[in-house]
Amino acid sequence: PVTGATRKVYLFVACLPFSRYAFVWPSTDMQQDAWLRAHVAMFENFGGSVPRIVCDNLKTGVVKHPRDGEIVLNDAYREMAA
Repeated sequence: PVTGATRKVYLFVACLPFSRYAFVWPSTDMQQDAWLRAHVAMFENFGGSVPRIVCDNLKTGVVKHPRDGEIVLNDAYREMAA
């Protein structure tokens, strides 16, 4: 706001389907560290975790999504989710 310069911002958006609570986290990038921090902030905001996380195919979290078979998650994302 001081300089008037613009900057690209990415939004991490999460929603709890039954309550329709939403969480939005702005970030200047969607690198792995920022993406994991957004998840931690989301869980803190919601006051806990959920039994299942369904993410899109963002390469930061999903390594491989075959038509048949299990989705292969990034190791750091899988560890964070555990």
